[in-house]
Amino acid sequence: MQNIGSFLKNLFFPEVSDEVREHIDRANIKNIIFLASAVAIIDALVLIVYIAVTAPYGATDFTSAMSVATCLVACIVCGFSAWLVKKRNKYGHYVVALIIAVFSAVFIFWGCAASYRHYGNGEQILAFYTVLFCLLCFVTFRPVPGFLLMAASYAGLYTALWLKDGAASIRPFNYVAFAVISVIGIIVRYYQQKTVADKDVRLTYVSRHDVITGLRNRSAFEEDLEGYLNVDLTVIMSDIDSFKKFNDTEGHLAGDKVLYAVSRYIKQCFPTSKAYRFGGDEFIIMIKNGDAAAIEEACEKYHGLPVPVLDGRFFTRLSFGSASGNAKDRKELMELISAADARLYAIKREVHKDDDLY
Repeated sequence: MQNIGSFLKNLFFPEVSDEVREHIDRANIKNIIFLASAVAIIDALVLIVYIAVTAPYGATDFTSAMSVATCLVACIVCGFSAWLVKKRNKYGHYVVALIIAVFSAVFIFWGCAASYRHYGNGEQILAFYTVLFCLLCFVTFRPVPGFLLMAASYAGLYTALWLKDGAASIRPFNYVAFAVISVIGIIVRYYQQKTVADKDVRLTYVSRHDVITGLRNRSAFEEDLEGYLNVDLTVIMSDIDSFKKFNDTEGHLAGDKVLYAVSRYIKQCFPTSKAYRFGGDEFIIMIKNGDAAAIEEACEKYHGLPVPVLDGRFFTRLSFGSASGNAKDRKELMELISAADARLYAIKREVHKDDDLY
């Protein structure tokens, strides 16, 4: 029983990282835009053709026309809301969840209402099944909200039909079977999308992070550059003193451990920064809206301090050089980085002119 309880808990309440959740949210927003746009176009064409064909003869069924028009307006509103989220590129999970909830609730209600009306005319309840089929194909629901949504939808429509005529034309077994299949479909789709998102997140992480230090790599730095424009920025360049000599003496595996230890030390020294392995034993540290004077003072404080590595059996030292400014474009940002690099080597030449650690 404990194993079954654990299985059900993991099935309906899976642990999901923020990155995977955002990946699924992005896919949902994209699919809602597509689905809402496609349905809006179809509804608009159907409405135009229907009115054009029936209006000259005075045979227009205004109830049907209003039903299609309502669906059209709902598509436009929901699709536009999703487009705004996509345009801003800020995928707040609760905002996305709200859009999904409203989108799903509106269309399920519309499908129920249309099917109820068709049922009263002796027709099949195809609109209801079509809406749920589209949602299952294009929207990824978390297991519990999806289960509750499907259960409420099937129970709500069946209750309405039962109150009308005891649901005389509905075969309960088939109806329940469709409900069960819908719930299974929601769970299967969710875990398929979660698996895809997990793989994409891992691949993205590997492509943007250095495998030795865990810091962001040069590729990630190039992608992040736009975010460092038009803000007060301090750039710190740092490298490990006499690292080549250490590598040649102790070997590259020991050198990798030193790089890892130093990366942790850098993050400890500048916790609010974004640090990158710039190449070899060089690191670049980017601090937005920081106190330039305080950061310069910190660089002077940490410059040349012994850093324990290899379980304290060795000590290494780091050099730091900083430059601050507000770059308006990529060219100015590169100049700011060059200034920090020049400052680093000026300090190294001054401090280490009498030893062999430079």
